[in-house]
Amino acid sequence: MERCESREAATTTCPTCGWPDSEVFEVVSRHMVSTGMMIYTRCPCGKLRARTITVP
Repeated sequence: MERCESREAATTTCPTCGWPDSEVFEVVSRHMVSTGMMIYTRCPCGKLRARTITVP
């Protein structure tokens, strides 16, 4: 399991299983984009989520 911490406090949860966004279960992919870093994660129920983290 790999963890990824965002500079913003995540207060949302997975709509399927309730797993909090602040607790990354599995990082599927990550790559740099013009706004920072795009990270695709998967929660324990298998739902894929995408998030952008701003990198200064």
